[in-house]
Amino acid sequence: MLVSGSRIAVLFHKQEGNAKGVEQQLIRIVDLDGNKVASYETTKAVGITLACYSRNPEQFTFLGWTKDERPVLNITEPQ
Repeated sequence: MLVSGSRIAVLFHKQEGNAKGVEQQLIRIVDLDGNKVASYETTKAVGITLACYSRNPEQFTFLGWTKDERPVLNITEPQ
């Protein structure tokens, strides 16, 4: 869970019940009262951990790993 301004980004993982065998992730953005602002679905391909959430511009930074096991930060914007 990460806070930016008056919004909170929470990352949820879904590992079971996926027909394709790919771990799915859901990022839910809520305001400080817990009201849903937005939801985004993604896969583990962007990274395993949500490292940073920025509100303006809205960006997510994920911690991932290269094939030779080096850490990498993947920055993505919702589309």
